[in-house]
Amino acid sequence: PVSELGIGAEVVELHAHACGCATRLLARSAQGLFCMWDVRSSSLTAVVDAGHSALSRFGATLSVCWLSPDKFRMASGHERGDVLVWTAPPAGSRLGAGGPPALASCTRVVACDATPVRQLLPLTAGCVLALGGGPTEEPMERLTAVHLPADRVMGGLERSDSGDSDGSRPSRLSGDSGSAGPPPLPPQRLPWLGEVRSLAPVTPRGEASPSSVLQLLDEGHVALQQLPGSSP
Repeated sequence: PVSELGIGAEVVELHAHACGCATRLLARSAQGLFCMWDVRSSSLTAVVDAGHSALSRFGATLSVCWLSPDKFRMASGHERGDVLVWTAPPAGSRLGAGGPPALASCTRVVACDATPVRQLLPLTAGCVLALGGGPTEEPMERLTAVHLPADRVMGGLERSDSGDSDGSRPSRLSGDSGSAGPPPLPPQRLPWLGEVRSLAPVTPRGEASPSSVLQLLDEGHVALQQLPGSSP
């Protein structure tokens, strides 16, 4: 039942991810909350609910996705234009024992006032394709390859918008004492092809990462767009 997922509302997005012997579900509600559910133990392992400070800082969660094939890392897109990365409690943890997911990093498509991030599509463990998150004055929603910084356990949730005006630097959170590695590449915005309804990655045979993205556009049009840095 939906009530057992721990978010007490209609589930509008659901993803499964297997790592080792564990399988977890990532569920998002219509109210912008999300949780992680362990399938094997039928238990809730982590939840970001209305009382979580991240939601008051960054707004409701509008999209979620798993990131790493070898661990339980996930990303969330928010109504104020932020992309957050979370690390889940260890496999087998129950809510209260493993604790809530830890906020590892925060990135923005642009440093100015931004539109909501409505969809996220994982490309690699360190990069997601985001729909939205652009300047509020921009009339159309564009796709952007967002390169994520190295994970750090964040000491606070206060956002600093001191990055470049074009969003070429990720925002930093209070408690972040410095980078754990080289800075990520700046966001790479894709040309606008039309109003996006849904996305699907296209991965060549024998490759680990997608080289292009298939887009269902408004009025039933379909477009195939090459991703930055990939070969045709």
